[in-house]
Amino acid sequence: KEARDTAKAMIRDVDLYEDSKNTDYKTFYSEMEKELYVMKNQKDLVGKKLEWLEKPFADGYYFLSVLDFQEKKYSSALENMSKCIYWNPVHSPYYCERGFMLLNAGEQTNVLDALIAYEKALELADNEEDFAAALRGLAFVNVSRGRFDVAMACLVLSKEYDNERPDADEEILEIKSVVPVFTDDFTAKEARQILKENGIQTTYSQEHSKVLVSIASTLTKPEEKEDAMMLLERALYLDPTNTEAAKKMKSFQ
Repeated sequence: KEARDTAKAMIRDVDLYEDSKNTDYKTFYSEMEKELYVMKNQKDLVGKKLEWLEKPFADGYYFLSVLDFQEKKYSSALENMSKCIYWNPVHSPYYCERGFMLLNAGEQTNVLDALIAYEKALELADNEEDFAAALRGLAFVNVSRGRFDVAMACLVLSKEYDNERPDADEEILEIKSVVPVFTDDFTAKEARQILKENGIQTTYSQEHSKVLVSIASTLTKPEEKEDAMMLLERALYLDPTNTEAAKKMKSFQ
């Protein structure tokens, strides 16, 4: 009860903020998320003011969703997760959680919707941990669909991004026990090829790199040079082909 009361307190004044034709209210974790949202919704935001609220609405609905799911209230859990995503539509872990729920919601289990959720999580992932989590989620989806080779490829590639957690290795062993033909792991190169052939993203979305360059371009003061360079370094890590990031980086050196 205490946890639910805390979550409800986080969304206490949510009804005070309702989108209109002039204003779009959202709650983001970072400037990068805000700029990514703007980049993805340029047309819809024409003539609108985007208000970044420093309110825990997304987290409040997230916690309510998790509590509902633990109590097997699947409809309510999915509804609250949708509200969570409404308030922050560009946070990758929320989509991973939605995918997990959709795969484990009893009679309301929906593999196709889980696939969509995990693909969105992959698209929005801008760090190793989130990208690997989305790939592991897609592995579960493909196991459910009997596509064990794709599942294996997802797991193998996830280890290239995050090899600290044992999840991928445990699931690989589980697949091998079910499908003995997989006696050896794919190489990362083979895994990428399998995923590409199946339309699954294998690298970070280029949007993340572009957003970082955009933010770095606003840091023009001498004392901001170091911060700008850090953003550009990250931009090139996420997308080594970003020529604009490379050009700006060179201008600082």
